Amino acid sequence: MVSETTPLQRPNDYEDEEFSPFERFMVRIGSSKRLLWALGLIIGLPIVYFLMVFLPSLAPPSADVPDLIKVGKAPVYLHPLIPPKKLELVNGESTSDKYNDPESPIKNVPNFEKWSLLDKDTKLFRRHFKKLGAAASQKPVKRLILIGDVHGSLFELQKLLKHVKYDGGHHDHVVLLGDFLAKGKNSLGVLEYAIQNRVDCILGNHEWEILKRYVQYHGLPGVGFNESKNELRATEQYDLDEQMRIAKRLMPEHIDYISKCPLIKELGPVPRMTNKKRRKYASVPANGVAVHGGLVWSVEDLQDQDPEAVLTMRNLLPPDYTVPTENRHEVVDGEKSKPWTRFWTRHQLEVAANASDDAFTAGTKVYYGHDAKRGVCFREFSTGLDSGCVYGAQLSAEIIWSEVVSTKSEDRIVYRNLFTQINC
Repeated sequence: MVSETTPLQRPNDYEDEEFSPFERFMVRIGSSKRLLWALGLIIGLPIVYFLMVFLPSLAPPSADVPDLIKVGKAPVYLHPLIPPKKLELVNGESTSDKYNDPESPIKNVPNFEKWSLLDKDTKLFRRHFKKLGAAASQKPVKRLILIGDVHGSLFELQKLLKHVKYDGGHHDHVVLLGDFLAKGKNSLGVLEYAIQNRVDCILGNHEWEILKRYVQYHGLPGVGFNESKNELRATEQYDLDEQMRIAKRLMPEHIDYISKCPLIKELGPVPRMTNKKRRKYASVPANGVAVHGGLVWSVEDLQDQDPEAVLTMRNLLPPDYTVPTENRHEVVDGEKSKPWTRFWTRHQLEVAANASDDAFTAGTKVYYGHDAKRGVCFREFSTGLDSGCVYGAQLSAEIIWSEVVSTKSEDRIVYRNLFTQINC
């Protein structure tokens, strides 16, 4: 019998209810699990929130990629210029070069701020403008400045444009010949600079690859040229390479800029030199075209050129040299491939020879990049401007303009050019 004064007994006082060492260990584990679960929730929930909610909100918003332009026209035309009697250079020096000799090549960058525009009311301008056939939407400019592969080299691009005294797009028009992104240190910086400073562009193979990765990353439909979607399948998968890293950081305004870079850009009349030493101008200019890789000589219509070939070609394959290849060393049946420019020049010489006597232009001259190992390359109907800046060599540009030349018998308008470069 238990009385009110009988003390209560604890479970440990009963031998049959005493916990064994194993049971005590399990009790402790149970307490630890509860503690670990509590700690896991305290630490894990913020991590899950960061990964699932906060990080995705930091990713740039996606933008639809429109159909790319296969063949576009430069939005400008070269207005004829009147040079000053005494030529002033961009470094402040002056020279006594006789500018009335249209065959005299220029070695230093003139200060075009001192050059005046030919009056539109003159007979000379009206006659020239009628032959030029410029569209009403095209803006008159003093210079075209074509620049080889920049590859993310922002500082060098700025240095080159400062060297030629680029005026921000008021009277100058700059065209990047593709591959302005990837490989270098600051691809997004180049993009931002190009957008802010009205720099025009050609699509390069690196921009093309970045666009393909962009549509994969954002789950967008495929991208192609002029409503043709067969150049890319949406199922293509890419690893996290450098181009994908760039694609993941692109903003809608970047996509808008890149998608407006045509595969091929028609430039209007451009000068051509009739010898390898570039000491003499041809009497008739050529039609200018800008691409990144090259063009196949046997394809007459620019719209019929294969986009992949235009972006990547360096050589043509034997036996008939109409099949493009990116590999300079490719061999077919023991015969080596050869530069596409060799056959392009040969074909355009025939075209120019068959042009009528009163033709405003004769043949087509191509400005291109994509071939740093060959470097700067001058031919009568092509100029290569990839000089390997991203590898520590040079960044190169071709400046093109038209000017009035006065002789004893007449005033006429000629097209001239100047090659220049800076060290990288």
